[in-house]
Amino acid sequence: MSRLSVLQINTVVDQNNAVAKVVNGIHRRLSEAGIDSIVAYGRGNSDMDNGVRIGSCTDVIFHTLGSRLTDSEGLYSAKSTRRFLDRIDEMKIDVVHLHNIHGHYLNYPELFKWIKRRGLPVVWTLHDCWTMTGHCASFSHLDCSPGVDCKACRHLAEYPVSLISRGENNLKQKHDAFSNLGSLTVVSVSSWLKQQAEKFFPSEANHVVIENGVETNLFRPLEMPERENFVILAATNNWEPSKGLDSINKISQILRADETLRVVGNLMSQKLSGNIETAGRIADVGEMVAEYNRADLFVSPATSETFGMTAVEAMSCGLPVMVNNRTALPALVDQYSGHVVDFNDMDEVRKTIDIVRENRDFYKPRQSVLARFDIDIMARRYIDLYLSVR
Repeated sequence: MSRLSVLQINTVVDQNNAVAKVVNGIHRRLSEAGIDSIVAYGRGNSDMDNGVRIGSCTDVIFHTLGSRLTDSEGLYSAKSTRRFLDRIDEMKIDVVHLHNIHGHYLNYPELFKWIKRRGLPVVWTLHDCWTMTGHCASFSHLDCSPGVDCKACRHLAEYPVSLISRGENNLKQKHDAFSNLGSLTVVSVSSWLKQQAEKFFPSEANHVVIENGVETNLFRPLEMPERENFVILAATNNWEPSKGLDSINKISQILRADETLRVVGNLMSQKLSGNIETAGRIADVGEMVAEYNRADLFVSPATSETFGMTAVEAMSCGLPVMVNNRTALPALVDQYSGHVVDFNDMDEVRKTIDIVRENRDFYKPRQSVLARFDIDIMARRYIDLYLSVR
C-alpha cells in the first residue's frame, strides 16, 4: 500500500484559534506517523512544513465585501480558488479533510467540482453550523430552525454579516455542492452537532463523532503562588452574544467578598460590571495556560457551543468547570470535572460555586481530559478514519 497523503483545508492556522489548534495537532501527528500532510488555509501566515495559502489579503478583502453586500459567503474568490486547485492538482492526495470552508477565502462550488473530478474521498469536520443554514454559523441561541427560518433570515447581523438575505438560495447552493460525492464522512465534534448534521447532509453521507483534543502537555497544572481570593475565570477569543457575557455580569452581582471574577477575550464593545477583572484577548499559549492555573473555577455560560474548547483546556489545567445546560457543553462534564447549570438561575449558580469551594479536593478534571480529550486520542481516530476511506 502506498504512503498516505492528506490535504486539510481550514480558514486560519493561527494558534489562538480553536479549530486551528485541531488542524495543527493533526498535521503534527500525521508527520510523526510518516503520513504526508498538506495544510491549506485562507488567512494569516504559517511557517509549517507543507503549508499552502489560498489567495491573498486582497482576495479576502473583496470576498468579505461581497459577502456583506450580497449574503454570498463562500461564493466569491473563484479565481484564487482555481489558482490554488491548479497548484495542488498534480500533488498526490488520497483524502481531503475539510474543516471551516467559510471565512471569506474560498469558493466552495469550485472546490467541490475539483473534488468530484478527482474522485477523492472527503472527511469533513464540522466545528459550527454554517454548512446547514442559509446564513449563520450558529443558530441555537437564536431559537431558529435551520431550513425553515433560513428562507428569509432575520439575523443578518450574525456572522457572516450581510445587508440582505438570500437564505433559501444559499441552502440550495450548499446542498447541490455537497451532493453526489463518491465518499463523504461528516465528522461532528459532539453528539449534539451530529444530530443537527444528520438533518441536512445527503442521506449517503456517513456520520461519526470525533471530539476535539487538546495538547495536554501544554495545557497542564503549574505550580502557582497561593492566592487570597477564590478566582472564577471566563475566557473565549471573542465575546459574541452567544458566549453569554450577560450571564458573566450577573455572576458579578452574586460574588462574595473573597471572590474574584476574571474575563479573558475581546469584549467586542460590550460593557462589564465594574468589579470584574479583564485581561483582553491573549494570543500566547503559555500566558493562557498561566491564566487557567491562576483560577479556581472556570465558567462557560455560552448558549450555542458545538464543543467547548476553552472548558476542556481549563479542565486539562486542573480546573473544575461550570458550564451551561445548552447544546454540546453538558456532554463535556462528568461528576469529577464539574457541574452543568442553568445560567438563567443565579441561585443555582451561587449554590454550585459554593459546592466547588467546599469540595475542591473532590474534582479530578485533568484525569477526564487525559482519558477522553487528549489530542493524541483524537489524531489516532482521524488516522484510522483516513485509512478506512482512502
